[in-house]
Amino acid sequence: MNLRNLSKTLGLDESDVLDLVDLFLNTCESDIAKVADGIKRDDHQSVADAAHSIKGASGNMRFQTIYTFAKDIEDNARAQDLKNAADQLAGIRKELEQIAAEMKTYRK
Repeated sequence: MNLRNLSKTLGLDESDVLDLVDLFLNTCESDIAKVADGIKRDDHQSVADAAHSIKGASGNMRFQTIYTFAKDIEDNARAQDLKNAADQLAGIRKELEQIAAEMKTYRK
């Protein structure tokens, strides 16, 4: 995540972008838990709904890799297919970990 580029893309100052990224990370935590729980319960609708939330938030923040994973999870869940959802969710988690680590460098 390049803070300066993201700030320009979103048309916000860097401090506001940092606040939005913090909010994004916290919101995604909750939605990831919902996706994981839905996968365990084989609840296609709850997986699709939580993935949709992640997709929207990541799209707004221009986090394309997370958006793509979440869209795939949502689309497949709506098609009653959760076989790859856990792997895709792991991809989202990995991306979020990278963003969180980068955030620490900006918060020093």
